[in-house]
Amino acid sequence: MYAPEFLLEFRTRDLARLGMHHMLGSRWGMLASVLGLSLAIAGCQTTAGDGDAGRAWTYGMHRVPPASLRDGEFYTLTEIRKHPKTWPAVVARNKLKPGVKLPAVVYLHGCVGNTVGDTWAKLFGELGIAFFAPDSLARPRASQCVGNMTSRLIMRLEEVKVALAELRKADWIDQKRLILMGSSEGGHAASEYDGKDFAAIVITAADCQFSGGSPNVPGHVPVLNMVGQHDKEGGGFGCAIRREVGSSRKLIIKDAGHKLATFPEARQTLRRFLRACCAIGVQAGS
Repeated sequence: MYAPEFLLEFRTRDLARLGMHHMLGSRWGMLASVLGLSLAIAGCQTTAGDGDAGRAWTYGMHRVPPASLRDGEFYTLTEIRKHPKTWPAVVARNKLKPGVKLPAVVYLHGCVGNTVGDTWAKLFGELGIAFFAPDSLARPRASQCVGNMTSRLIMRLEEVKVALAELRKADWIDQKRLILMGSSEGGHAASEYDGKDFAAIVITAADCQFSGGSPNVPGHVPVLNMVGQHDKEGGGFGCAIRREVGSSRKLIIKDAGHKLATFPEARQTLRRFLRACCAIGVQAGS
């Protein structure tokens, strides 16, 4: 499955590194080009765009809130794999109640995979939020949890870009209430994000050490940072949150370690933050 990307990358980059770049203009270079192209065509890409970042999107966890569904429908969006180009229309036509407009979260898991995504997804479902978690381990990675963090964060931000492009296609997604949330490696990626596409950022089990100590997102965007007091991997100190908009804050959870999804204080703090930043969970007239 990954052979086409590997061969095409090797042909240009590694031949040059080995002092063999002259081959690219020779018959051997032409043969390598044809071989790489043929394999790429044989691979028949069926995932979203942006190269293998599309695999992370296609094979991720995608859910809509149970309350948004027509009778008898299930909250998991298998349509994203079955209908990669038309999934928003298929979901709207066959699965969602008429007139639904859902806020959505893009969730970036840690380097070991989406181990707590299901727990967070259920909470977001209760709050009426659609949940989209790209599976970064569906992509070729030089290493899982060791090695160059900078290159891994670049990969994770590519996944955010693809997820945003896909969500823009769905008119039943509330584009003004998109939330970016990350945990551990994903939390570092969320702290690195510097765009204006999200209404709020949630950083868990990460301390912003790769973004200069504070989140990179513009100052008008609310940020919640939650870390465990005894989190050896996430630093235990958290980010410097120098903004007050939308109940932005840092929370250090007593007696907690690296995983926060089941801690009541983390869940309640997230609920309050989403209410303040994005009017999520606010009843009409309240």
